Amino acid sequence: DHLGMRFSVGAGVNFGVTHGYLRVADRGSRFTQEPLALYAEAEMIKSTDADAGRYWGIDLGLAMEWQKLVAGLSLQNALGNVDWNLDDFELHLYGVQSDFDGTSTIDRKLAFSDLSREEQDRLRGLFAQSDPPKRLRLGAMYQVTPKLSLSADYRDLLGGTLRSRWDHTLSAGGEFVPLAAFPLRAGLATDFSHMAVTAGIGAYLKAIHIDLAIGDWILLEGDGIVASLSISLWPTDWE
Repeated sequence: DHLGMRFSVGAGVNFGVTHGYLRVADRGSRFTQEPLALYAEAEMIKSTDADAGRYWGIDLGLAMEWQKLVAGLSLQNALGNVDWNLDDFELHLYGVQSDFDGTSTIDRKLAFSDLSREEQDRLRGLFAQSDPPKRLRLGAMYQVTPKLSLSADYRDLLGGTLRSRWDHTLSAGGEFVPLAAFPLRAGLATDFSHMAVTAGIGAYLKAIHIDLAIGDWILLEGDGIVASLSISLWPTDWE
């Protein structure tokens, strides 16, 4: 406690599955004038299975509570790594050579096990540089009344070579609790190019907590409906 404020720190460990990997790169395309010719080469590295690898990450967080305000910040994947399933990757090679004599093309697909040792080592080096995304998360919640609270959340990408769909997100919403066991929620979320309207409801049945949320990307040219369901167990609520 300090000046009526309460502070807390925490850490968490995440484990997950990397569902896919795709990397496209140029392999030295060039254009020459003497002789007049075009040489275009590219490669594509992709996973062939939904389980492309397993990752772990460590999150660090700090929270502050003062009267009716709770605020916090966290660094997601402050440390992390991916263990890739290399046998489930393929290397696609594409090439075009065009000059006055004609045009020839290259289209080859090689499994990781069919690559030369030098190519395997090169790909291992690329995978070793594929870090989970590090994100800064800032959040705050203010309890207006015992039954109504407002909250806001901002996430920003700080680093990491792997990417998820959104680098920056901002969301805000409220929770109304007419009955202690059934909270109602509504809010807005944006990635600064699309915006979603969200709604949700919870059912807290002693130690079992069920949360359902539905979002519709209907604003700023967005489209699509996203739904999520969370079921958690809170042993401290058995009594």
